[in-house]
Amino acid sequence: MTATEFLTYIDHFIKFTKPTPEEPVLLLLDNHSSHVDINVVEKAKANSIIMLSFPPHCTHRLQPLDVGINGPFKSY
Repeated sequence: MTATEFLTYIDHFIKFTKPTPEEPVLLLLDNHSSHVDINVVEKAKANSIIMLSFPPHCTHRLQPLDVGINGPFKSY
């Protein structure tokens, strides 16, 4: 995914989550380079989106779907 494509995603995210300064939204991300593009970060900040990136090489332990949903199926 490119930074331009991720900006388009952020636009959709804003439209559907409707973050406000009083009720910001948390967006959990991996460390893909498109997620740390300055234009993406500025747009998120201006629209009350808190971006939290997982540390590199830890998503298999921290990624919510892998831990809570996919993990139990993989071990079954």
